[in-house]
Amino acid sequence: MTDTETPPPPDEHSTRARDAFDSFREKVGDRLDSGARESVERLRDAAASRDAEKMREQMGEVREQHGWLALGLLASLRGPLHDRGVRPLGGH
Repeated sequence: MTDTETPPPPDEHSTRARDAFDSFREKVGDRLDSGARESVERLRDAAASRDAEKMREQMGEVREQHGWLALGLLASLRGPLHDRGVRPLGGH
């Protein structure tokens, strides 16, 4: 996609993933420094685009740099995403 192209409309999965991350960010946003905020955004984008490899990579970085954030993300997002039919990484 070039700068002049209009991005495709989000699909249902993309919308659900973004909504779940937005909800998480609303809950803990005041505790996030700029690095953590950027990490959450990268994870949100990877989840919305169903990029499992990027999700694994980003979660690894979050675990290394922001241990509490990784635990919070997993706990907070597991329910909303799972309830909405989003399968965990690895497809199980």
